[in-house]
Amino acid sequence: GDGVALVFLSNPIDPVECALEIAGRVRSRPDLKIRMGVDTGPIHRVSDINGNVNVTGGAINIAQRIMDCGDAGHILLSSSVAETLNQVSDTWVEKLYDLGASLVKHERELHLFNLYTGEAGNPSVPSKLRKNRETGSLLTVLTPHTAPNALLDPPTPSVFEAIGHEREKAGLRDALAQ
Repeated sequence: GDGVALVFLSNPIDPVECALEIAGRVRSRPDLKIRMGVDTGPIHRVSDINGNVNVTGGAINIAQRIMDCGDAGHILLSSSVAETLNQVSDTWVEKLYDLGASLVKHERELHLFNLYTGEAGNPSVPSKLRKNRETGSLLTVLTPHTAPNALLDPPTPSVFEAIGHEREKAGLRDALAQ
């Protein structure tokens, strides 16, 4: 599709900081309408049909589903990424808005968080989640700034997904090069 997947194999905060950096840089470019989804979990390196190295795995699929829930400007995170951020530092709590759990493609339940700092992200509830609330597809409704309290498994690779049209991706490359 028109998406880009970035895989981070070390620090679990790197993909979130990357998303904030990208969002901050494209903010001055209203013609670039991107949305981002971040998850952590298993990934695998594979060769595609052309012999190019590619990545696949559960974290790629979940990041895509998370991203699909957002509108332009959203930086949406899985609950596992939000848990990691809150375990690393209390400063993330004021930037994370608990959107609750929602059903996504293949009737999978995902608990989502919206990342918004004032300089980056989109503060509104994504239109897909608003629609889910209206139709009753939203499984739970929680309040903003709810910090997750689950225990964290050992660190796993993180995935960052961003999507846009070809001309928007070209503009994104230009904005990041500055």
